Amino acid sequence: MSSLTPKGVPARPPRAWVSPAQLKPKYGSPLSVILSSSPIYYEMEYRGIVMVISDITQINKAREKVELLANLVENAQYDMMFIVNPNGQITECNSLARSSLGYAQSEILGLNMKALLKSDADRGWGGIVDSLELDSKWRGEILPTSKNGNEFTAEMTVSRPVSKEGNRANTICFMRDITERKRAENELAEAWGNAARVEQLERGLKSLEQLSRPPDTALTAQSFGLAPLRQGLPDTFNQMVERYGDLMEIHSAALKSKTKKGGKSWIKLNSSCISPARHRGAG
Repeated sequence: MSSLTPKGVPARPPRAWVSPAQLKPKYGSPLSVILSSSPIYYEMEYRGIVMVISDITQINKAREKVELLANLVENAQYDMMFIVNPNGQITECNSLARSSLGYAQSEILGLNMKALLKSDADRGWGGIVDSLELDSKWRGEILPTSKNGNEFTAEMTVSRPVSKEGNRANTICFMRDITERKRAENELAEAWGNAARVEQLERGLKSLEQLSRPPDTALTAQSFGLAPLRQGLPDTFNQMVERYGDLMEIHSAALKSKTKKGGKSWIKLNSSCISPARHRGAG
């Protein structure tokens, strides 16, 4: 206990202080609190101290959630994330955005989004901002440009919250590189197109093969005066050879694709398909 002077002032008056602490109530979980203490003087005489206990349990929980969310955003593996101010300048972004675009933290902060989306007027930042004026969100495919000048295809989702007063807030952007997905979609579309073409060619070849079959007996051929297809129907024969050549070309491309990718060829030639050599012999 501090000794007092004749005027009632402690020899060492307590100082004001603030300190976090854990408060254990009689019931329930411990509370996170801030203890604040300050000495009280009246007419230059020390009277005591006042202490304030502030419960910050909910504040700490909210802070923990914010820190967790910030960690998730910073370490996101698939989406580049940006916070853009009303002037179009990047104020925050995550690690994936920096590494994908080739910028350091000090380089990308303050950079205008127009520098990243400058290849297409409709899909540039100006076009997106115009859309946000009509609606608070936008989504579409864009062609962002990295620091070294390379363009890539990305899918972007943009939202702009509006304050209660109607003021424009910062814009939140999510960008995902879909270059590989677009390449796979194009290859699949090409494969389906080739498959349809092969099917059409095979049907044509079968129909031409039926036309080219010789009579069942030589007697029948002689009776009706039928000539071999190559002599009697030269146009049909030439069309048949041309279609067969197209089919062989597609099959050759499929075999090359099989060799490169180590997969199975998706084209199977019917054993009944004709060949030019067969009819050359028949002629």
